[in-house]
Amino acid sequence: MRVIVAFLTACLVLAVLGCKQEAVMKSLPVYGMAGNATLEERIATSKVIARARFVSAEPDAVVTNFSSGAYHASLKYTFRVLEYLKGSGGTKIVAYAYGGGDQYSPYVDNNRNTARELAKPLLEARDTRWDDRETLIFLRYNKKYERHWLGFIDARFPNYMNVTVVSGEYKAVLPDVATSTAASGSSDQTFHMEDPDWGPGIDLRASTSTQPRPTTVTKSAVVAKIAEVDAWVRSSGGGEAVEECIQRAFFSLRLASQGSGKYKRWDNTIGSGQPADTEVYKFYWTDIVDESWMDLPEEKRSVTWYEGRDAGLFGFRYPDGATVKRPLPAGEYRFFENGQQSVFRPCNFIEENWRNKDEHFVTVTAPAGTLAESFFDPYASSTAIVGTTTVGTISWQSGEVTAALTRSVTGHVLDFIDLKGATTLSLIVADAAEDATGALTWTVPIQPWRAGDKLMLRVRKNGAP
Repeated sequence: MRVIVAFLTACLVLAVLGCKQEAVMKSLPVYGMAGNATLEERIATSKVIARARFVSAEPDAVVTNFSSGAYHASLKYTFRVLEYLKGSGGTKIVAYAYGGGDQYSPYVDNNRNTARELAKPLLEARDTRWDDRETLIFLRYNKKYERHWLGFIDARFPNYMNVTVVSGEYKAVLPDVATSTAASGSSDQTFHMEDPDWGPGIDLRASTSTQPRPTTVTKSAVVAKIAEVDAWVRSSGGGEAVEECIQRAFFSLRLASQGSGKYKRWDNTIGSGQPADTEVYKFYWTDIVDESWMDLPEEKRSVTWYEGRDAGLFGFRYPDGATVKRPLPAGEYRFFENGQQSVFRPCNFIEENWRNKDEHFVTVTAPAGTLAESFFDPYASSTAIVGTTTVGTISWQSGEVTAALTRSVTGHVLDFIDLKGATTLSLIVADAAEDATGALTWTVPIQPWRAGDKLMLRVRKNGAP
């Protein structure tokens, strides 16, 4: 949870709150700051992917998710569809390119006629180089307004904010590399992924910034990727929630491509011998979120788990934080905290770049007067119930406890602490019988532990609390 909270940018916060992919895109303060949308993301976010030809583009003004009820100067594109690779429809399809970005852009006005006038410069800024070629078009769909949309266009930044391969963020129109129609419709028909006049960009998904993105893609490769994304949807059970989960997952990967999560160390201290379910630390955000989080049904909760050396000793209590699963002896414990936001549960997406980056160090301190502490997990050995500790072996058999210890415990007491943090047995060393080997024996008629118990041993100075 803490790792995910640290990971979420303003964009993903919007996603967590249930915004659609359009709203996530809208949250970008600078168009393209999240890098270039991958082919997989464009496939996941598109309702229609088609091989088509440009027919026309005309100025228009429509209300959009980005205009806060006002009119958004836009270009209305019409394409003649040659083949649907994803989705279906007629032989012609209409899609919009919105001017600028959100409601603060100069392309939004409360008057539709005024907004339509604002769209005229967009027509002049439109990338016309590919009008005579076949293209692959990636059309997102706005369910609220029942409208396909291509992305954004801005006359102020025509070489960056457009809908073709010149675009800096979402390239929705990929032109055929060939000017002829010889390969039209074939599996190896090739389309530009990058603007050939600008050269290849840098693949922001790479671990370094030196790997170029693919400059072209074949139709068969796109079809194969569509099948991969569709397989993810189907294997996750399908439905709108799964589709949105996968869209957000690809957007999350795009954000993560800007740099993987940084390692962070968290330090906490607790006393030894605390009962199971004792809180180790509390997430800072639980003090500021709405109490309704406490009442969320299990399927809508985020998931937290631990990995690493001592992960098995700690559990998670929703929504607060980490707890101990059993009383811990003095020492230092380490584990990584990982999380999966509830929005990623429908498609079971986990961002690996952020995995095992938040490591917790838990220092467990013993009370004054403690000589040693250890786990004590007894097991059956012949007729005895035996436990091995850091100070030696202790067993119970036939009404006696025998301790063959590796260090002197003169003047001390052996306390056995159960999962509730209660001392179930105290053995005073001064009361023990000692044989020639130095083994200590106490008379304990009632069996004090059973095989499989999870206990803790504390060796403390006699008289110490």
